[in-house]
Amino acid sequence: MSIVQLTNKDYKDTVSAAGVTIVDFFADWCGPCKTYSPVVDQIAKDYEGQIKVYKVDAGTEMELAAAVEVSSLPTTIVLKDGIVQDKAVGAMPAVALKKLIESAL
Repeated sequence: MSIVQLTNKDYKDTVSAAGVTIVDFFADWCGPCKTYSPVVDQIAKDYEGQIKVYKVDAGTEMELAAAVEVSSLPTTIVLKDGIVQDKAVGAMPAVALKKLIESAL
């Protein structure tokens, strides 16, 4: 499963779709983002068909990151039907991310 990267142009319409959505805000220069990326990729596989997983490059989409109040990277936003359910800052283990997802499902 490949994770789609969103931009400011398609973010709102995409995350407003029904269901649980995870958005990982990252940047290429962010060390913790690089260690967290495989966790997000594994979650996308583990929850395929149950949730949608997207990424946003905050290094190039600074306006979008600011609009959703992302101030540190990585930041994970959990949405349900387009409404923010939870937000977590920093790289976290898969078990912690799964707890965020399960509380939104």
